[in-house]
Amino acid sequence: MKRSCPVRRNELYPLGFFGLLFVNTLFNQWVVYAHSSGGGTGALLLTGFVLQGVLNPFIGHGSDLVRRRFGARRVLFLATVPALLIVNASLWSPGAPLVRVPLYCVAFSTVMQPFLALLPALARDEKTRLRFTLVGAVGALGAAATALLVGPWMVECSGVAGLAGLGSAVLAVALGLPLLVVKEALDEAAPAVSPGLRRQLGELLRAPGVARFVGANLLLSATMMTLVVMSPFVADALLPGRASTQGLNAALVVGMLGSVALLGLVARRVEPTALFLLGGLVGATVLTVLGASTLLGGAPPAAWLVGFGLLGYLALSTMAMPSLIVAQLATRDGKSREGLFFSLNGGAVAFGNAIGAFLASSALALSASPRDPLGVQ
Repeated sequence: MKRSCPVRRNELYPLGFFGLLFVNTLFNQWVVYAHSSGGGTGALLLTGFVLQGVLNPFIGHGSDLVRRRFGARRVLFLATVPALLIVNASLWSPGAPLVRVPLYCVAFSTVMQPFLALLPALARDEKTRLRFTLVGAVGALGAAATALLVGPWMVECSGVAGLAGLGSAVLAVALGLPLLVVKEALDEAAPAVSPGLRRQLGELLRAPGVARFVGANLLLSATMMTLVVMSPFVADALLPGRASTQGLNAALVVGMLGSVALLGLVARRVEPTALFLLGGLVGATVLTVLGASTLLGGAPPAAWLVGFGLLGYLALSTMAMPSLIVAQLATRDGKSREGLFFSLNGGAVAFGNAIGAFLASSALALSASPRDPLGVQ
C-alpha cells in the first residue's frame, strides 16, 4: 500500500530546476573565459567533469540508501546545498585557486542528481509526473535563457566577480524554497535494493533502450558544452563588440522558445527519444555548416545568428527530453533505484561535458592569445 502524496505542496518542485540550471549555465559559459589569463582552466574543467562521471553512480546509489534509511532524500541537501553555495561564491573571486573548478563540478553533482531522483517520489501517477517534468523543463529553459542574456551584461558591468553573488542568490531562493516544502511519498513495503552497485549498473545498461539513450545523451552533451564554452571567444574573434556574445545567446534563446511551441504541437504524437535524437541531427548539421564556412573564409554575422537560432532546438532537447525519457525508464521495472538511474544518465552527461571541455580547450590552445581563439584572423 502507498501513502498519499501531497501534490499541491510538491508543485514547487520544478522551481528548483530554475536555480540549478541558472547557476550552472553561468558556470559552463564563463568559467574558462574568467580564468583564461592564468591557463589550465580547461584541464581542470575536464577533470571536474570526469569526476562527475565517475562519482555520479555512487552519489545516486547513496541517495537511494539514504532514502531507505531516513525516509527521504532531502536529508542529503542539508550538507550538499550549503557546500555548493560556498564553492560557487568563492569560484569567481580574483585569484581564486583553480582547484575550485573541479570542486564545483563535484558539489553540483551532489545536489543535482539527488534532486532529479526526487521526481518519482513526489509524483506517483504518470499525469502528475509528466506535468512536473514539463514545468521543470520550462523552468530550466527560462533559467538558461536568463543566464545567457544576463551573464554578458553582468560581466560587462561588474566583471566576472559579479557572477558569484548573482548565481548564489538565485540558487538559494529557487532551490531552497521547494526543498523546504516538498513531501516525499514512500511505499510502506518498498522493494529491496540489491547491494551490489556494479550488479545494478549492469542490469540498467542491459535494459532495452538504456545504453542507446545514455550514449546519445553523452554525444549531445559534448556538443552543447563545446558550443557554450567557445561562444564568448568566437564572438570576440569573429563578430564586432562584446554585445556579439549577447547576440548569439539571444539567438539561442529565441530558437529555444520556438522549439517549445514546436514540441507542444508534436510531443503527443512523437516519442521523446525520437525528438531527442532529432536534436542531435540538427546540431550536427548546423555546426558542420558554420565550421566549414569559417574555414573557407568566414560566415557573415547573420549566418551565425541564424545558426545559433537553429541550435536552440538542440539546447531544448538536451534540457527537456532526457528528464521525460529517464522518468519513464526509471520506474519501468518497479524497483527502488531511481537515484542510481538518474545518476547513470547524469554520468553520461558529465562525460559528454568532459569531452566538450577537452575539445574547446584544445581549440583554444591553438590560438596565439585568449583574445584570438582562432589563431589566425
